[in-house]
Amino acid sequence: MCEECQNLVDRYYPHFTDEDKMDLLWSATCFPFGFPEQLEPQLRELRRRTDGSLNAAKAFADTSMTKQHEFIMRRQRAVGGLKREASE
Repeated sequence: MCEECQNLVDRYYPHFTDEDKMDLLWSATCFPFGFPEQLEPQLRELRRRTDGSLNAAKAFADTSMTKQHEFIMRRQRAVGGLKREASE
């Protein structure tokens, strides 16, 4: 993890262990593909919208990603880009 990313995580989650910080970055942010400028808004939102725990941050990120995925799938179906699965 770069020093700038480390400083960002420390700013929003100073109570996390190094292991928790890495888990947070990999599980709930664009890390390692994004830039620090992209990480900061994600960390800020996670901290603002959760109780500050690792589990809450990961659950929030998972819910957000699921909602975005469902929106994309609905939009694609609406324009005929995807066929519905037989089980739906």
